[in-house]
Amino acid sequence: MSNIKTKLKTLSSTQIIFAAAVILAGGFNEYISCLIGVVCGITLIIKLIKNRGMTLFVNPVTVSAAIILLGYLVTVFYAVDSGAAFIGFLKFLPIPLFMLLLIQENSGEKLVSSVPYVALVTGLVSLALMYIPVFDGVFSVAGRLAGTFQYPNTFAMLLLVGILVLISKSKLSVADIVIAAILFALIIMTGSRAVFVLTVLSVLVILFFRKGIKIKLIISITFVVIIALVLILYPVLKDNELFGRFFSLSIGESTFAGRLLYWSDALPLVFKNPFGLGYMGHYYMQQSIQTGVYSVKYIHNDLLQLLLDVGWVPFVGAVTAFVFSLFSKKTSTASKIILITLFAHALFDFDMQFTAMAFVLLPFTAFSGGKELFVKKGNPITVCGVGILGVLSLYFCIALSLSGFSLYSASKAMYSPNTEADIALMIQSDDIEEQNSIANEILKRNKYVSIAYSAKANCAFYNGEMDKVFKYKRKVIKLAPFETDEYKDYCNKLVEAINMYIESDQIDDARICAAELVDTRDKLKNLPKKQSYFGKVIIDQPDIKLSNEMEKYIENIQ
Repeated sequence: MSNIKTKLKTLSSTQIIFAAAVILAGGFNEYISCLIGVVCGITLIIKLIKNRGMTLFVNPVTVSAAIILLGYLVTVFYAVDSGAAFIGFLKFLPIPLFMLLLIQENSGEKLVSSVPYVALVTGLVSLALMYIPVFDGVFSVAGRLAGTFQYPNTFAMLLLVGILVLISKSKLSVADIVIAAILFALIIMTGSRAVFVLTVLSVLVILFFRKGIKIKLIISITFVVIIALVLILYPVLKDNELFGRFFSLSIGESTFAGRLLYWSDALPLVFKNPFGLGYMGHYYMQQSIQTGVYSVKYIHNDLLQLLLDVGWVPFVGAVTAFVFSLFSKKTSTASKIILITLFAHALFDFDMQFTAMAFVLLPFTAFSGGKELFVKKGNPITVCGVGILGVLSLYFCIALSLSGFSLYSASKAMYSPNTEADIALMIQSDDIEEQNSIANEILKRNKYVSIAYSAKANCAFYNGEMDKVFKYKRKVIKLAPFETDEYKDYCNKLVEAINMYIESDQIDDARICAAELVDTRDKLKNLPKKQSYFGKVIIDQPDIKLSNEMEKYIENIQ
């Protein structure tokens, strides 16, 4: 017991903050990131006072972190959605603050050493809880272990880093090998095929560089036995929803085609917007540029996401920091292998949207070294700057958490340019005029929210203003061509308008609506022409079929 207490006393603040971030959904939600920012800020101020100042390093890694954060702040002035852009700045604020803490404590190695144990505990606890009905869907996704992150792929990466840290130790114990084997088994439970492949490759590379034949054999045999067991049990496991994933990998069945679709659609935006779209900018523009049926908040490629969010300058900074870390003499061979592994997976997912994973990445980079500066605690810019950022983070933690818990009105009262809260309030409202009012407010700051135009079309239809219905519904279809329900809703409105005009003997107006109905039907039928190759390969396809009644009605009016 005394040994445990001693170990707890020696924990660094970065280890505690990292463990908390992992437990708190990996720091994925914006309000959780803000909370972590508050904790980092307070801890940094305490360190500043205690150490009578703050140590800073100027090198490509620290400069890159500063440029990326500044990039998120600058986009507020021209982003697709300025309100969301500022939230993005606060979401990524904890990362450079955490880096500063690592520098003050010189605790990079201690943080790395804690990764396997944090991954093990959260993995095993999540595995146990996912089979309890009350936690159904909390720690798992479609039967796959998702851990505290509630996302299997990125949680699998945390487990993989834990394995690599363990087998990279100069002296391996039996406990280390057992824990590594458990973490590998947990990776299999996540159902992440990409991480499984990365595990095999990265473990082989680390074994190649390890000294000692005996240790190499023990680790190799352990992993081979686990893989052999899975292969032996193939006849039983192949039809299992989780394990069957590992035996059915192809472009059509996997999510790889979807990834290629997201990237091919997004690439033109990168060149048209060299300074980025701001946080969530691509998400809001997505419907207007997509060539297939999908909806993703993040592009499933962290480097491409960085380009979309803040543009080329921070992107170049990030790549420079990565290359600098790879070739730095201060970076060990094991750290380089882990860094490359993290980088490789980040090219196919959104790991860095999880604050905890960004914390994992930092100690493997060459963030220390270079020109050293010491800022004295009396420097008002330092203290006030950290203090202001801490207060901002606390305020937005409350505002965004209210939205996270569906208290949208309260959240909006604290932060009015919260587009997601506005959209939720608009959907919830039963008052069509209120919906129209909220839609107007949304469109003042973000012209890409198609559902806002749909709300305005509903209000115009309610008021009998068919010219406005035409205007707004055409806008909806232009912004969101693959939202097929919008076509069908428009067709229903046009049929109702045609019948009303005929009843009131307004034949010319009925003909205008009839022509619009035929045109809308044709746009829906021609939707496959807008699909790219990858848009046609993925499972989700546009539903372009109208009801039999609607088809007959259109035939009769032609």
